[in-house]
Amino acid sequence: MSAEPTIRSVIAGADYVLGFFTFASVLGRLHERVRSAQGAADGHWRTDTPPDAPATLTALISDWCALPSPHHGEAANTATVDSAEYVRHLTAHRAALDPFVTRYLAAADSLAGARTFEDSSRSVSWV
Repeated sequence: MSAEPTIRSVIAGADYVLGFFTFASVLGRLHERVRSAQGAADGHWRTDTPPDAPATLTALISDWCALPSPHHGEAANTATVDSAEYVRHLTAHRAALDPFVTRYLAAADSLAGARTFEDSSRSVSWV
């Protein structure tokens, strides 16, 4: 058995799970507010605006839903939500993302550079 937490084990131990319906509702509300988002490799939070502002779709969703979001200096800050680093981050905060939400955000945050909300959404592959 692996010592690394899995999406399933994180969900089982979480106090809060961001599910599909809440996620879809938030996406509908964010659509008008998000002009662009960067990829996770560039960091989930902006450093060019005081105070720091969400830079990725994951950080925007986390901020909107009051989920723990990694900040500068944390390994998860430049990792997609399906990575071991991000899953460990969620585990430490007893929070989890539904597998659908994980797949969507991981695909959107895997893009390099600034992308529009629509570009990020089109990057999601369901195969």
